[in-house]
Amino acid sequence: MSKSNVVIRVFGADRLDIDGVLLTVLRPEKEEQRVGDIYDIVAEYKERYKATPGKVIVFSERGKEEDTYRTTITTIDNCTLLFPEPVRLRAVRILKGLKHGQKVGLDAFKRISFDEDIYIYCGEVVLADDVDAVILETEKGFRTITKRET
Repeated sequence: MSKSNVVIRVFGADRLDIDGVLLTVLRPEKEEQRVGDIYDIVAEYKERYKATPGKVIVFSERGKEEDTYRTTITTIDNCTLLFPEPVRLRAVRILKGLKHGQKVGLDAFKRISFDEDIYIYCGEVVLADDVDAVILETEKGFRTITKRET
């Protein structure tokens, strides 16, 4: 097997309660670089973290200018996929008090932004009874979650 540069990013899961929205977020724990076969490195980390709940590990094989291969493993139970890979969470937009059939614009959502390094990938999203919808605003796009989806 060929050797390559592999960047490994380890995240720990945390629960965040924001104005009636409970969601699983990720906080960066460590990043390291290794040289070797990416499949061997992934297997090593799977074995190392298999009994450690609440982890997400991203492996990126680096080419000369960009990632040539990327994969993610997780030890989070009930990991409902929210985004295809961990992405930085910029803000959460919350909608409350929606009347049946009412149409609203983005300005009707209360926006709560984050200065800290928080990521989102998979996990649980729970909306309180008075929350109608939430928009997860990330560096790579948006995800809307309504009462029907939770």
